[in-house]
Amino acid sequence: MAFASRIGEMPVYSTVYNTLKGLAIWGFLRFDNVQNYTRQRDHRIGWVNKMNLRIAVTYCDIYLTAADLDDKIQRVAETSGEIL
Repeated sequence: MAFASRIGEMPVYSTVYNTLKGLAIWGFLRFDNVQNYTRQRDHRIGWVNKMNLRIAVTYCDIYLTAADLDDKIQRVAETSGEIL
């Protein structure tokens, strides 16, 4: 991820994290490395076998009752004395 963000292929981890946090989405990111070996069948100058290394990211939502915004607004209103 650090290399891909330096060459402009993807944003850095902190940008992804802060964006999700700012949108108030509850969840977690799962990172995994992905390897793919490409074998060149056509023998030409400059064509070599190589290992492609990438990162795959999966985002999973977490459904919690603690994340209920309506409940929080109701409790804040009760403690401040307002009636909704």
